Amino acid sequence: MGLSVFLARIGILSYLPVEKSTFFSLPFPENLKLSKEIVKINYKRYSPFKNSEVLYIVENGFIYLWFYEAKKDSYKPLLIPESYVIYKEFYSQKNVSVYVAHPMQRFYLLKNGHLKVAVSPQGDVDALLKVSQAEYGIENIFKLDPSEYGKLYDKAKEKLSAKDYFKFLQFDFSFKESINFIVDRYTYLISFLIILYIGISYAQSYFLEKKSSNLEKELYALKEQNLKIKESIREYNENIEKLNEFSAKELAYPDHADLLFEIYKVFSTKDKARLILFQADTYTLNLWIETEKDIGTYIEKLNRVDKFEQVLLKSSRNSKGGKKIYIIEIFLRALNEKS
Repeated sequence: MGLSVFLARIGILSYLPVEKSTFFSLPFPENLKLSKEIVKINYKRYSPFKNSEVLYIVENGFIYLWFYEAKKDSYKPLLIPESYVIYKEFYSQKNVSVYVAHPMQRFYLLKNGHLKVAVSPQGDVDALLKVSQAEYGIENIFKLDPSEYGKLYDKAKEKLSAKDYFKFLQFDFSFKESINFIVDRYTYLISFLIILYIGISYAQSYFLEKKSSNLEKELYALKEQNLKIKESIREYNENIEKLNEFSAKELAYPDHADLLFEIYKVFSTKDKARLILFQADTYTLNLWIETEKDIGTYIEKLNRVDKFEQVLLKSSRNSKGGKKIYIIEIFLRALNEKS
């Protein structure tokens, strides 16, 4: 019992008829990685079906595409195109046309071992035969009646190897090519692996769908939390901005140059008072004053300056010539603060 019969009997293999599919052959670099999803997106425009599925393989620098209408339960999990079976049968002859007469009507064309045409033409096929001779230079033409074609097709199916079936499983795992050498040696073991793969695929699909649902819920929760955090940040920034505006408006202090001018007016030159050091920050001034005069007089004058909130003597020490050095701390009044 051949592999095709075995797979058909256990209910996982069916064939895609030529008349129920549309075939395209396009140049394609074999080193590029593909998935069924990528193929659907990139080549969807070639499909004549509204609700379309696609089978594909990459061989000898070309991608073969079989588009067909997706109908639930129409085909088994492992689907092999009829035209691929014929392609494998005549591959060794390189340049050949195969015509199947009415009512079956099939036309295949191989050029340099590459499948160029696979159609089920409606009407006169003579024009196709003339094109195959004129455009492609095909002289090797097989004309078969439906009975002859049926026998050839059944024998060709039995010649397919396990490797051929694996091409149409179309899974995307990277180890696909590394196990190709095994499939030609362990035919019935491969049948079991095919069944196992299908079971794993269904289980994987179920758990991935469930995990996807859970992740969507978690993502929604995180988005909600993120919105709350963003709102808190926005409110915080608004409060900081308001505080800065308040500080700039309500807590602004006099310019230090203006303050030095006020201090200069207090200390008369005839008193021989000397400003040794001046330190300033936003809210306070520190003065080091050397003078012979009583410092209390100067502190009293400084306290009468509107821009000063309070003037305090911090310390004093003796200097040369009977003079003293006094350290005075002045607290500034905000511009908007009334005296």
